[in-house]
Amino acid sequence: MAGDPAALESLKSLKPGESLNYTKTAKEYGVDRSLLSKRHRGKIGTHAEGVDKSRLLNTTQEIELVQYIDKLCVDRFIARYKIKLVSHWTAGIDTTRHRADSAFKYSLYFKLIGEKISRYNIEPHNMYNIDEKGRLKRIFSRVLYEDGKQRSTIQDGSREWITLLACICADGSYLEPALIYQSASGLIQDSWLQALDHETHQVRISLSPSSWTNNDIGLAWLK
Repeated sequence: MAGDPAALESLKSLKPGESLNYTKTAKEYGVDRSLLSKRHRGKIGTHAEGVDKSRLLNTTQEIELVQYIDKLCVDRFIARYKIKLVSHWTAGIDTTRHRADSAFKYSLYFKLIGEKISRYNIEPHNMYNIDEKGRLKRIFSRVLYEDGKQRSTIQDGSREWITLLACICADGSYLEPALIYQSASGLIQDSWLQALDHETHQVRISLSPSSWTNNDIGLAWLK
């Protein structure tokens, strides 16, 4: 009721000795007499009080929490280290993929695969997961203006595609990953190997006209 707060305030403002008349006050403010009486005597609370009790934090605590979070704001953090950091928005996830990524489906998958493993007594050393991941091969460089007000990253505009093949065993062992570069000529470019340390990096390099995997590359990698 819109008149409840005003009616309650009117009753609370009565001076000592003044008579308390719920019927008259309820009629004056257009509220229910019984409800007004119960609220004034503390039998029931207001809607706002009920909502406040149902929350984990009261209004004061919420304000303090928001102020604390504001101090930890990512934008403020980046502003303090603007010489070294640049932020960018990520691309949104596809709707179909979002619907597929559900806890229920993941739980069902592991339940079903667990049943198969138990039924056929499959040992960890006989379980492998192979996957390929492709992405555009771009070179980014950072640009900082002397006034420090404008910061950006620049990519070279390359549309070249590169594919990664990876395989890991359930016992913790793995195959050396394979990188498939795009090359119609069948020649490896020196720039592809500049960051490769043969003593520490275990990786296989392959080529294809599209940089995609195929049966021949996949079989050679497994062998």
